[in-house]
Amino acid sequence: MKIKILIIEDEVIATKHLIKILQGLPQAFDILASCTSIKDSLHWLAHHETPDLIFMDIHLSDGNSFEIITATSITCPIIFITAYDQYAIEAFKTTGIGYLLKPISEEDVSQVIQKYNAQKEETTIDWMIKNTDLLHRITPKNTANYKKQFLLKNGKQYVPVQIDQIAYFYRDDYVFVTLLDGSTYIIDQSLDQIHKSIHPDDFVRLHRKIIARITAIKSLQPYKPGRFSVVLTPPYKEPIHLSQERSSWLRSLYS
Repeated sequence: MKIKILIIEDEVIATKHLIKILQGLPQAFDILASCTSIKDSLHWLAHHETPDLIFMDIHLSDGNSFEIITATSITCPIIFITAYDQYAIEAFKTTGIGYLLKPISEEDVSQVIQKYNAQKEETTIDWMIKNTDLLHRITPKNTANYKKQFLLKNGKQYVPVQIDQIAYFYRDDYVFVTLLDGSTYIIDQSLDQIHKSIHPDDFVRLHRKIIARITAIKSLQPYKPGRFSVVLTPPYKEPIHLSQERSSWLRSLYS
């Protein structure tokens, strides 16, 4: 089955070079479109089904392509194309997302396609989480842009709670917040909204149903080969089993 690809690149020569490399690989690809700007990309994504894979240049003619991730919920893997930027590369490594350095080579493209094939079974939610993680880590960390408190529902009233009192957020029938003292409240926001508004150095999205303060992680316990279960404090109501990729990513935070 062909891999459906969207290319977001403002240099025509670079796009042709990438397509030529893809056509020379043994795997079959279907190039759905080539967008040259943020505006074109947002329009295409709004009117077409999500591709299997996106190649995205970071610097476009009308701005930074991370604006595309901010404005949409991209649920497929993204392979970023960039000039050498050590900070960006470290962020790509941390989130497990592929990247290509210009000038790109056939060997580099082949390697990121192999990486895509190894991870393509992950869910659309997993990829949306990864893309949001990357956005957090690649953009300047201006603390003023992150929430310092949340308004939590307590019966018929709402209570303001400081961010440093929160242990974790989780989704059940509603979205709940558990504080460091063990008390739990309802919050009128989605986990995706919360994830974008809290500092990535303080909180981590363990999977699609829970976001935890890093210091609330009590231990990582072996679950299956290459996989961990996370133990939180205060205790969470059920085991938190991580995927193999997520386990590796979380372990890297402590190394």
